[in-house]
Amino acid sequence: MPADTNTVYVVNQNDNTVTPIGYPSNTVHSPITVGAHPQNVVVTPDGTKALVTNYNDGTVSVIEVSTNTVIDTRTCGTNPWGIVISPDSTTAYVSDYGSSYLSVLNISTGAVATYYISSQTYGYVGVGITPDGSKVYVASSRNGSVYEFNTSTHAVATVTSSLGSPFGCVVSLDGTKLFVCDNSDSHVYVYDTSTHSLITSRSGAANSPCAIILSADGSTVYLANSGGGLGIGEMLTASPYTTGAFGGASFQAVAETPDGAQIYATYPGGNSVRPYTPSGTPGSAITVGSNPQGIAITPNAAPPFTGSLWKQTIWGQVIS
Repeated sequence: MPADTNTVYVVNQNDNTVTPIGYPSNTVHSPITVGAHPQNVVVTPDGTKALVTNYNDGTVSVIEVSTNTVIDTRTCGTNPWGIVISPDSTTAYVSDYGSSYLSVLNISTGAVATYYISSQTYGYVGVGITPDGSKVYVASSRNGSVYEFNTSTHAVATVTSSLGSPFGCVVSLDGTKLFVCDNSDSHVYVYDTSTHSLITSRSGAANSPCAIILSADGSTVYLANSGGGLGIGEMLTASPYTTGAFGGASFQAVAETPDGAQIYATYPGGNSVRPYTPSGTPGSAITVGSNPQGIAITPNAAPPFTGSLWKQTIWGQVIS
């Protein structure tokens, strides 16, 4: 077997740890202790750090990828949930399930600023970011809305307020489309990021989805369905939405390897991660910690930015 080229990070909520897994060997390494009730994880585009949201103690843990050790812990809101990173790897945007604010963390200095999102006082989950880092999208699972945050002006706009329970969101590789999965009606909605108009919506592969990512070419969505199964769908073609309920497990998060060869989904009920090929062929379950939630994978290369960030989970988890 060739040497591992990437690391898969899996959040274990009940253990307060993160499990690193080598790819492609699927070797499980020693867990990393983080904060209380960790929810989600994301890797910086330059591949040097993994950031974990800790729901119960209102913090974000920063892991140094080269050593798999926590090098910093910062307070970020009341109940931090979803997290995305700017393309230059300097800034983290953290949604807060327990308040009306978005936390903006300077990863280098540890400084945190908070920005008001809406009068909805709780329930913010999945987040997404445009490839140029100019806009961040925040899904509110409790009032059916998705908000757009301008990272330069800090202005907030409403993309939609008509969904049931949006959980995950992710932006297309060209930055023109926003994909949102709705946990309550089992649909994926696609919005124009310039006009906020609805382009299309699809069902079929969704079964109470709580996490969404895009494939390497941006044409396909992968869904972690809490109602059971890993969903796959061609979103922007005239062909019918492809149903792909791979396995009946209740999945919580999903991530794709940078080479596009492997999909990993977290399965809380089995305390494991399930690997799949993009066509849905399952591999052997990988045992991790208790109640695995978020998942993220290191990119292949350092800057310039390769787009690997967009293939991590963005969930309300999920994501995310």
